[in-house]
Amino acid sequence: MTLFVDHRGETCTSEYLAYRNLIQEIRDSGEISKGPTAFGNKDAQNFENTFNSFVLYTR
Repeated sequence: MTLFVDHRGETCTSEYLAYRNLIQEIRDSGEISKGPTAFGNKDAQNFENTFNSFVLYTR
């Protein structure tokens, strides 16, 4: 299983990435017109915290 951190600081799997890409393709085709919420300060802080935890874990 592949794990990664998305731009909002959430730890995700490769399966989630495939799902996210599928939803984006549907959005691009016009079938879904609403996208994700705007990136905010809380998202940046979550990413920073998760990234720092990852760096400390891999040392």
